[in-house]
Amino acid sequence: MRESLLRILAKIEGEVSFDELSELVGLSKSTLRKYVRELLEEGLVIEVSRCVYALTDKGKRVKESLKSVLAEVSEEKAYVLTDPNTGVPVPLKIKSLKQLYVVIKYGLVPEGVLKEHLRRGYVSEWVKNVLGDEELAKRLSTEELSEVVKTLEELIGLTE
Repeated sequence: MRESLLRILAKIEGEVSFDELSELVGLSKSTLRKYVRELLEEGLVIEVSRCVYALTDKGKRVKESLKSVLAEVSEEKAYVLTDPNTGVPVPLKIKSLKQLYVVIKYGLVPEGVLKEHLRRGYVSEWVKNVLGDEELAKRLSTEELSEVVKTLEELIGLTE
């Protein structure tokens, strides 16, 4: 999803008219019309009355997921990986979904450690409780690293 579509999603609070939205996102009306059409086609917004739009449930979930992708937590709330056999912490802390993605994608932690944390649900609990994204937490309830990478790539791709 392109950045412009995300900017539009981020600006929709409740119901918003086309003209208000044009001012909020700073796009020409012809460009905005094209993007709104795409958002309608993807089921992210609905037209509640003539030229008045609101987020669908799907749109709200995407908007919430974007917040968690962009969020970085404090040092105290960072995710700490430990070796499940010894309990010894791995010397890195994960403060965002982008960091989690990099750790998994580039093997910065042994695969067995990551799989065990996923299997036990530690990662999904962190996403749910610290980042506040219950929908994403459900999607990360797997020990298949390739599935986690794919899910995170989709989300991170939304913000780039």
